[in-house]
Amino acid sequence: MPLTNDFKDAVADGNIRRVRIMMKDSMVRDPLLNEFEEMRREAEAGKLALYDTHDGESFNNNNKADWNKSYMNSQLVSLMSNFSRERISHLKNVIAFVYADEIKKLQAMRPAQQRLNDDRNNNRRDEKRGSNNIFILIMGAALIALIIIFLLIKGL
Repeated sequence: MPLTNDFKDAVADGNIRRVRIMMKDSMVRDPLLNEFEEMRREAEAGKLALYDTHDGESFNNNNKADWNKSYMNSQLVSLMSNFSRERISHLKNVIAFVYADEIKKLQAMRPAQQRLNDDRNNNRRDEKRGSNNIFILIMGAALIALIIIFLLIKGL
């Protein structure tokens, strides 16, 4: 998914808080985390001081039975006050657990969506090729008409 201009502007402006909010929101919007990773690369390329030092919180890694949407949301809230690599890594694991079924569905749909996108791109190329062919035919006909007119005038 292409990054929004709002996100690119936030990076360009060095608005770390806005960048972090948009990245956090993307984690829920796209549980595959593709958008988050794209945003991370853009923010890091923009040389933003994006990450905090971890605040030392011990995460609930051993008891995944407690990993639910409520726990995930509390970690997302904590992310805004401590945007650390450790918390992000933990959140990625929690999101993968909480949204496991949705992730499987999205991954199953991906090949079909990719084929659809490929078909659309091929159709656009074919349409463009068709437009180019029509242009060439029109220009060829115009050139032939000019040659005929030239020969008629020259012959008179």
